[in-house]
Amino acid sequence: MYQYGLGSVGGVGYAPCYVCVVPTAVQHNAYQMGVLQVSQHTAAVPATAAPSACIQYAVDVYFKYNRSAKHRSATPVAVGALVITEGDRGYHMGVVASCRAAAAMPADTPVVLRLATESEQDLARKNTQDEEEAALRAQEVLDRHNINIKIRGAEFQLDRKKLTFFITSEDSVTPQFKPVLGELYSIWKCRVWFSA
Repeated sequence: MYQYGLGSVGGVGYAPCYVCVVPTAVQHNAYQMGVLQVSQHTAAVPATAAPSACIQYAVDVYFKYNRSAKHRSATPVAVGALVITEGDRGYHMGVVASCRAAAAMPADTPVVLRLATESEQDLARKNTQDEEEAALRAQEVLDRHNINIKIRGAEFQLDRKKLTFFITSEDSVTPQFKPVLGELYSIWKCRVWFSA
C-alpha cells in the first residue's frame, strides 16, 4: 500500500518519503454517498513507516461533493481513515485520500486533529440525513423570494456551525442571497453559505 519515492502535493516537492496510495473510487464513492463505515484501513500507519527526517505529513482529505483539501498532521494517517479536521471556525470530518511525509508545510495549512470516533461517525450519519431536508426547505425559501437558483445539495460541517448549499444558476448575474440569509439562519441556527 506504500511506495517509497519523492512525495509531492500540488506540485510542491518534498523530501524522499513513503507515499500512501490514493483510495479506490469505490471507497471514495461510498463516503460521498454518506456510507460512513470505517474500513479495515483506518488504523494509523506505524510511525516506523516513514523516514525519521520527515517531521510532518501532508494529508489530502476528501469531503462530500468531490471537494478535497490539503491538511497537515503530526502523525501518519492511513488512506481511507475517517478523520476530524479543522473546519471553518469549527471542525469537520473527511476521508484520507493520501498521506505523504513532508519536511515542511505552510503554517496556515489546516490540521488533521485525530481519527473520527464512533460518536462522531454517528453524528455525520445524522447530518447526512438532515442535509436532504435542509436542501428542500432552502429551495422552498429561495423560490418564495424569487431567487433563480437550484440547490443541488447541502452539507453540514460536522459540528453543525456551518451549513453549505451547493447551487447552480443559469443567470449570468450573481444571485443575491442577502434577503433570505436571516430566514435560513432562523431555521438552522448556524452560518449559511452558498457555493457554486
